[in-house]
Amino acid sequence: MLQIPPTWRHSQDRTGGRRDGAGHEARPEKEVTAIVTHAGKNSQEFIDMAVMLAVSLKRHVPDYPRFAIAVRGMTETNQETLSKAGWTVVLVDDWSELQQREKASLVPPVQLKRNGTAGAAPPPGLAQRGLELLAYEPKHDEDRFFWRWADAFEKLNMFRLPFGRVLYLDADTYVMSDQLGFLLNSTTLPDGNIGMVHDGCRTGAAQDGEYNSGVMLFKPHRGMFTKMLKVVGGVMSGALEEKPDQPIINEVYKGRVSALDRKYNCIDLTGRTAAAECAQKCKEVVVAHFTGLPKPATADAKFLDIVRRPYSPMLHCFNTNHGSCGAWSEYYCDVRQNRRALTRRLRNTVEATGGCCHTPRQADDPPECRDGCPSQVRVDGWMPVAAVRGVFNKTNLPSDPILNAGRPIYVGPAIAAGADVNGSMSYIWYLKPYGNWVIGFDYTTTVDLLARARVVPLGHQRVEERAGEEGREHDGVRRPRQPHHGGHGARLEV
Repeated sequence: MLQIPPTWRHSQDRTGGRRDGAGHEARPEKEVTAIVTHAGKNSQEFIDMAVMLAVSLKRHVPDYPRFAIAVRGMTETNQETLSKAGWTVVLVDDWSELQQREKASLVPPVQLKRNGTAGAAPPPGLAQRGLELLAYEPKHDEDRFFWRWADAFEKLNMFRLPFGRVLYLDADTYVMSDQLGFLLNSTTLPDGNIGMVHDGCRTGAAQDGEYNSGVMLFKPHRGMFTKMLKVVGGVMSGALEEKPDQPIINEVYKGRVSALDRKYNCIDLTGRTAAAECAQKCKEVVVAHFTGLPKPATADAKFLDIVRRPYSPMLHCFNTNHGSCGAWSEYYCDVRQNRRALTRRLRNTVEATGGCCHTPRQADDPPECRDGCPSQVRVDGWMPVAAVRGVFNKTNLPSDPILNAGRPIYVGPAIAAGADVNGSMSYIWYLKPYGNWVIGFDYTTTVDLLARARVVPLGHQRVEERAGEEGREHDGVRRPRQPHHGGHGARLEV
């Protein structure tokens, strides 16, 4: 089993269970349920996201010990940041470095570079100083695969931890509810099983072998770890096809996975159709999972300026693999509130980005927190139906999160030609599967009915940049440009 620093028994705020005379955890490790994450090596994003995960854990399930697996080579500063956040850091070997060292030792001199010059033999002392890892330039796809998944395989070390039970959470998850305690206290798994959530929209028995490895509940088992290690060895040697940790875990536990409710690993995606993003959204979120890159804790002021705005998901997460975008603004508020616990790089970036945007909006929120959609727009210019020109007002009509991307619906002039639909009123709404703002009589129109519906498309670019001008003027965030589907000469004014 993996050795754990004995200081964990008195290094964390509270761990529940029995205590000794000094008030420290007294239970044997085999009786302890531990919460574990993988912080990688020295990625700023993952160090800071692990810090924020600890913040959310201490808020919602403070009575469980927390352990962060870190790859050897992590700086002392990063280890201290994790420790101060409430993690006990467990260092493990850097498997990718061992793999790269082996490959580097087999590379002919002509593939080594020194100050950008190829063809010369490595200078004396190169191997001793460990510079062969910097000099080695991968020439094969499998090498690039390991660069992409560097420090990811090491998370598998959690399966050889000495604890009786482990709840694993990826560093890019974020606990949003006390109900995580229900998962920990009231979930019983069959012997040898692992609890996981179906990956993405897959709701069957994961016939493609995919459950998501971002949240897992299990009893560590050295035999299972040994099986995974053999697969990792095959992948790293090239004997097996390339695969990251998730399919390896699915392969080893095939037939022994107990499906957990999606609320414990919520990955709400946004796509053009219900099939693309799951018609069955997370009705409740206990653990949000921020999939995709960049992460909402990346030290990039421009990206954080997007993250902090409540209306960003409908504009910036559309048709991407960014999971749980709906929690971005709340997450940023938590990041800002806890910025003193973060790395210096992210702390400085947050200071430069600005204040958070609350939901509902508070009086002292920055002006850029508004949703960017004006309360009133005006349609002018040539239209197939002239009577639809005029003023349209924003309504509180329910906007479908999939069909309309949550964007507002506007109501305009009454049209005699549409008296048979919605009381003859005309509407402007966003039709996400069509990728455009449209004007017509029935704002519930779907893509299947579009061909025979009385709907006129408005140029997406024109509507986004003019109807959203109020928000763009303040936030400085460029809206993504879409193909112009207009062509009717309509002009939208605010």
